[in-house]
Amino acid sequence: MNVLCTVRHRRLGRFSLLVLAVGGALLGRTACAQQVFQVDDQQLISWVFNNQQSIPDARSHLETRLAGHLEFVAVIGDLQPEQRRRLELAGQGDIARYIADAETLLSKLPRGNLDQDQWQDLWRRLSPIRERYARGLNGRGSLFDKALRTTLDPHQLETYRTLARERTARHYRALVGLAVADVEIKIPLTSEQRGRLIDALMTHTRPPRGQLDQHLQIAYVLYQTSRVPSEHLQPIFSDREWKVMQALLDQMRGWAGNFRQDESEDEEEDEVYVD
Repeated sequence: MNVLCTVRHRRLGRFSLLVLAVGGALLGRTACAQQVFQVDDQQLISWVFNNQQSIPDARSHLETRLAGHLEFVAVIGDLQPEQRRRLELAGQGDIARYIADAETLLSKLPRGNLDQDQWQDLWRRLSPIRERYARGLNGRGSLFDKALRTTLDPHQLETYRTLARERTARHYRALVGLAVADVEIKIPLTSEQRGRLIDALMTHTRPPRGQLDQHLQIAYVLYQTSRVPSEHLQPIFSDREWKVMQALLDQMRGWAGNFRQDESEDEEEDEVYVD
């Protein structure tokens, strides 16, 4: 006899979705022997568009992000109306392309009662489109990115990249601070230790290529920390503290598959995402 394990979106927070995706459907191994997941149109739309409740809502959110990005580009000064128009058209093209891809995927996804294998396959198919939404549509390889390179003059482009790197560094430092606070749950740190750890992570880790889902941001920093050579971290901790830290870092190394495509590869390509 199958036991029905109803998966309603309003009951699944972001972390719950992460557990189901990363942990290989951990839900149910203890809750029920044979699972059936109920999936409907509203849930699929919400999952595809990272918790937006409809396609118009998603389009509106993407347009707001594009407007914010355009305002950031305008900070460089001397952005001519024709330049702005070309960038906006390119950004709208990225949105249209994403919406079309999402609608095509939605038309192919199964609804109704899914067994565990079908559920895992569903999430495998959902993940790439969700990641595109989370990272932002204006990054490397986008129409907007190509338009930036051909629309801005060399001075404007260099100014934009400088401001982008500075903004990314500010955002990332704040995120590193949150990750260090998470470490302190297990290892209470002195003010000096905290400062040294933040400085080490700012020096030896890199921001993600794009915007991550909120529930993944601290995990990303801790995963990056797990890749830092021990000689840069161990002197910050006592012997007892370092053993605890090593256990945490060993755990975070298992997250590699979730972040490979989010790691920065070229500092010149740093991108800014506005939410």
